[in-house]
Amino acid sequence: MLLRRFASTSTLPPTIRQLLSSLQPTGHVTKVQLSGWIKSVRRQKNVTFAVINDGSCGSGLQAVLKPDATPHNLTNGASVRICGNLVQSLGRGQSYELHAYPIQKQALPVEFLRDNAHLRARTDINAAMLRLRDSVLRTLHSYYEAQDFHYVHTPILTSNDCEGGGQSPDPSAQAEFFSQPAYLTVSSQLHLEALAASLSRVYTLSPCFRAERSQTNRHLAEFWMLEAEWAFISHVGDVCYVVEESLKNALQKYHASSRVGFEFQPAWGRSLQSEHERWLSERLVGGPVFVTDYPTSLKPFYMRANDDGQTVACFDLLVPFIGELVGGSLREERYSHLVEAIQRHGLKEEEYGWYVDLRKYGSAPHGGYGLGFERLISWMSGIENVRECIAMPRWAKRMLL
Repeated sequence: MLLRRFASTSTLPPTIRQLLSSLQPTGHVTKVQLSGWIKSVRRQKNVTFAVINDGSCGSGLQAVLKPDATPHNLTNGASVRICGNLVQSLGRGQSYELHAYPIQKQALPVEFLRDNAHLRARTDINAAMLRLRDSVLRTLHSYYEAQDFHYVHTPILTSNDCEGGGQSPDPSAQAEFFSQPAYLTVSSQLHLEALAASLSRVYTLSPCFRAERSQTNRHLAEFWMLEAEWAFISHVGDVCYVVEESLKNALQKYHASSRVGFEFQPAWGRSLQSEHERWLSERLVGGPVFVTDYPTSLKPFYMRANDDGQTVACFDLLVPFIGELVGGSLREERYSHLVEAIQRHGLKEEEYGWYVDLRKYGSAPHGGYGLGFERLISWMSGIENVRECIAMPRWAKRMLL
């Protein structure tokens, strides 16, 4: 066994993004060593041009190679390390473009790329989507930090149903974990409520799962959901405010790029269909819109009952071309009302004993929401299908790696 002191003086070599951002137009020659992948190779009689990408940005470097310095196996997708002199380009329009993948440059069908998900991250569009996910997440983290929210981790395995509103998860999603029944989580909300009773303001971004059989462009079997929960609020408008401000903050850097005859006629007591949601945001309002105070019968047991006895203090945020992006509510903090709701939904009280127990000790008014991260990326990027808004999508009967 070897022991090594933490006294190394070496540093990470600069990425292409770091290198390009530090360049000054002085005309000086700079010696550099770069590692990356070949996107394209163009051979001429006396010179070879190779575009190199290391994944750090959408721009890159074009390497100019002499014949005696050009390996015969230099092809698209090959990994390389190149040492040389970095100088200002004499060519027109050369902003040091860099993109690399072992797939030919012509457009390929999305189904082909889905079947080769281990390689599609090297395509231009997918790499740009991944950088967008990273940037949006950093912006959201900054917003929550500025509002004194604590980032927490919640369990993936759980014994409770949350979003189903009393409907048991699909039996195929159930398994045993050390002889105890367990499910993959559909939401972190119930656990976030427990943590909010201590830290007051909490949020998480974690994977969620659905036994989702639909093949629409809005659904995945595994997806990431940003969820926030906080105490000492008494109006659903307070939750809507945080949703709106956090999204405005994330959208500042980016621009997101019907009909009236409905197939399903809207009516009180019925759920809104996708066509209704899109008509509200695209035609009636022409932008994002909050829909609040749904009928009690349509919503899960944990939502706080309004004084009218017919609705709950909840909302959905509908956005153009997507439909529902965010859903949230005030949570039922009153012990007797929560027990009654659990019974009304036909749930087993013993399975939610810990959740009800929270209402016995220092219960305070609280609420929160969940945001589908892939849908947000779809809305911001203009990518129509959420399967192209995650690196390795899972949906019904499709899990290739």
